[in-house]
Amino acid sequence: MAEVAQTTISSATVAEKSDNSLTFTGTQRNFATGVAMLLGGSMAFTMGMTDVFFAEAVAWTFVAWGLLFIYNNLIEIYQTYKVTDNALIIDTPWRPVERHKDFDWAHLHRVDVIVKRNEPKPEDIMMHVYHTPEGETVLDREDRRFDPVLAQLIIERAKLKATDATLSTDLSKLPNVKGHYVWNMSGKSPLAG
Repeated sequence: MAEVAQTTISSATVAEKSDNSLTFTGTQRNFATGVAMLLGGSMAFTMGMTDVFFAEAVAWTFVAWGLLFIYNNLIEIYQTYKVTDNALIIDTPWRPVERHKDFDWAHLHRVDVIVKRNEPKPEDIMMHVYHTPEGETVLDREDRRFDPVLAQLIIERAKLKATDATLSTDLSKLPNVKGHYVWNMSGKSPLAG
């Protein structure tokens, strides 16, 4: 896990540090799946393979899914997380709605780190950040690939506590096994009654 954490730390791009704020850029993505599906669906039309309705429907499905994969990758690449003294500011220029979100520290109440497999690679670890705006009952969640520096800053500034006492305070040293790790305001497990 130390290798994963080191790889993640070195790949975490801190775009700027000014006014006591840090900006983390989006994560790198592989466009191969989206491009392959888009080209495969498009090629079916140019090769005359769409004479039957079902074949044409499959070709259009491949084109649509290819475009969606490419669009999702663009969203993740251009999404930025800015950690300031007052809030976590999330900008997503490719998203049609809610392009800019301010998660103020007082109402940011939970961070989950999900390790999807044993001996994980950086892409196998996800981070979920939960926020409820003041005066609202709606829970807002943003997902991102795990970045130990960003997660550490969010947990410290929001004053969150680990629900598992065995977790290290250094997030680059997460356990090397599949699991779901939670930091919240109370420090109690969300499943505890």
